[in-house]
Amino acid sequence: MLIVRSIFISNVNFIKSSTRCISNELRKVFHTRLDNTNVLNQSQFQLAYLRKNINEFNLDFFLNNVSQSDDRRSAILDLLSRFRASKLANKTLESTQFAAVRYLLENCSLEELVAILTDRLQYGIFLNNFTGFAVLQSLYKEKDYKLGLPLVLKLILHDGLDSSFVGAFCVKSCFMVLKHNFEEVHQQELENSPGKEEKMRVKFLRNPLTIDKYAEMGKALLKVDKHCLSDAMRESVSILGLVLSKRFTDLEKILENKSYRLYEDVYIICLEFLKKHNHEFYHKFNKIVDQRVQKQSFENDMDMLLKELLVKEEPSIIKCQQEVFRLWQEKCEFARQSVQQESNENERKMHIGKVLNEISAKEEHLWYFDREEHIELQIYNKRVFYPKRWFGKKKKPRSIDEDYVPPEIRRIN
Repeated sequence: MLIVRSIFISNVNFIKSSTRCISNELRKVFHTRLDNTNVLNQSQFQLAYLRKNINEFNLDFFLNNVSQSDDRRSAILDLLSRFRASKLANKTLESTQFAAVRYLLENCSLEELVAILTDRLQYGIFLNNFTGFAVLQSLYKEKDYKLGLPLVLKLILHDGLDSSFVGAFCVKSCFMVLKHNFEEVHQQELENSPGKEEKMRVKFLRNPLTIDKYAEMGKALLKVDKHCLSDAMRESVSILGLVLSKRFTDLEKILENKSYRLYEDVYIICLEFLKKHNHEFYHKFNKIVDQRVQKQSFENDMDMLLKELLVKEEPSIIKCQQEVFRLWQEKCEFARQSVQQESNENERKMHIGKVLNEISAKEEHLWYFDREEHIELQIYNKRVFYPKRWFGKKKKPRSIDEDYVPPEIRRIN
């Protein structure tokens, strides 16, 4: 009990730190809930009932009516995973995912939240423009770019959100992770000395699913909407994306244009990557781009851009989200009617089957004496004749040798 209590206390500290990351305007929209007053029997939607009879409306009703102060995190994750594994996973309502993000954002640490949102096969939570903006805003205010990189890569590569802040946050996360990784490599090369190789016998080897993180970052940088970036930033992001995705033929075409400019810190990252992955193109890139480098800081310019986009996009995203609630209410009502219709059909089928069984039982009682001879004939025909018992072949008695002399038995005093 002491261990559980200590974990709960630590989670409370995480909750307090995460609630400060969202602006008050976003929090007001988050606390907007759908109207579920037309539900006939609200007492049925308990946790034990939901686990047995889970569907899209019951899950949406539970998540939209759970209190933010209740400790229902494990129950919510269990229901989401159960519904994701069921046949009704494709009927998940958008308001359900919105309510799940609202609860988890205020009751989980950022590490747990990112792990849940990136595991879509298990929980099936997909972010829209508003929820993605809110989650990335909390990550941006905590300056945790490395933690938010897997999530923002999914938002750019798979979801295609049309938010400029999400795209700028993706660029900043890729840049900070690359910079941090190459600095760690330099420190390890200076500290570690070549040691002896150790060989170990193992039972088997398993080929892991290897994903090239640099190629993923390169694809995301090339796919990001760059209309909010300046010319120098746009060119630097394009060159960095081509270098990471190893598209050297397209990169040579850009390098032929003499009007481009490249930030110094982006130039250093490109050199470090080429030095490790393509040593031949490294010298060519260094020779051509060396004269086109500008000494401004890409990191500082991205910070200024993120602050500007954070203030600029928030009102428009809030307005779009408020307009969506009406559509979600209609979808929720349609889901309630369809679920109620299915339950009524199932109840009618069960009632009809019960009535038919009762009628057949009554018919047997009423018509027994009229069909008594027929029933007796059926019983007679169903007799089973078993074969006689057979104990096997009899064994012949063993012949005793005539010349056999038994031993003398005498008493020893």
